This record gives sequence, structure tokens and C-alpha cells, in this order.
Amino acid sequence: MLTRLQNNILLPKVLLGCYANGFSNLISGSQILRGFNETAGFSALSGDNLRSRPKSSLRNYQVVVAATREMGIGKDGKLPWRLPSDLKFFKELTVTTSDPEKKNVVVMGRKTRESIPLENRPLPGRLNVVLTRSQSSDITTGENVVICGNIPSTLELLAEVPYCFSTEKVFVIGGGQIFRL
Repeated sequence: MLTRLQNNILLPKVLLGCYANGFSNLISGSQILRGFNETAGFSALSGDNLRSRPKSSLRNYQVVVAATREMGIGKDGKLPWRLPSDLKFFKELTVTTSDPEKKNVVVMGRKTRESIPLENRPLPGRLNVVLTRSQSSDITTGENVVICGNIPSTLELLAEVPYCFSTEKVFVIGGGQIFRL
């Protein structure tokens, strides 16, 4: 998400809002009031603070997560709920670019990739980066799929040619092990 400050300066931010019904949703830009609950608590997440490397060699990223109040994000490889409006919002957020020549990136762990139904893999209209430590992964790479070993190497790769020119935003979409990193 981009937060617009005075003088139209844009800063990347992700807001996680907890709803009264126990669900959370990413609140973004013009939709910041969409589903807003006045009792919701918000926290900002940012990928700008990796201290081990200079910022100039890494891409910035945003975290997209829907969670229960207890921060539950899944159970048995599935989302704990089915909310079509949240899935639609997730797709719009992660597909929409300001430059039609570019794509956004979704970064996910191997288990999150496996939880996506086969007919939806890779997530269409986005560059899918799958994080795995396995050297013998059965993940098929292709035009829209890249395999990386960890988040820092992913952010370095995305900062290089051709990805620095062909992609716009980077979204880390899960799962739990990736969020803990």
C-alpha cells in the first residue's frame, strides 16, 4: 500500500485491521475505509528494515495477510474462512499496477504455493516467487515462476535486471514460516 503524504510523496505501508468478527483485512490506499471498524487496531508492517545489506541492493516489499485475532492465518493448508470479497480484494491489490507494461510480484513459501488450487497456479498476472530450501523441488519454473532460497536473495534478485524493470510492487503473501522470517 502507498501512503500519500503532503506534497504527494508516496510511502509504502501495509495496515492490518482486526475486525470485530475476528477476521483481518489489508487496508489499502483509496479503500482505507472499506470495512473499517472503529474498534480495530492497526499496525504498520514494512520491508524496509533489513539491516544486513544496503537498502539500494534490495527491493522494498509489502506484506499481505488476513488473520484471526489470534493471528491465525491457516489451518491444514487452507484459509480458516471463505470470503470471496477478500479474495477479490487480494487479487485486485496484487495484480493492479500503475504501468501496464509491468507486473507485480507475489512471494510465497512452498507450503502456501501448494495450498493454492492447481487451476490457479501460478497466480495469474503476477510473477510468482516461491521460497524453498529444497534443492530437489518439484516446482516447475516458467515465465511467471521463480524459485529462491530466502527473502534477502529474493529481494536482491528482484532489484536486478530484468526484474527491476519488468516488475512494480513486491507482495509477501505467506505463509507462517515466511512471515516469521
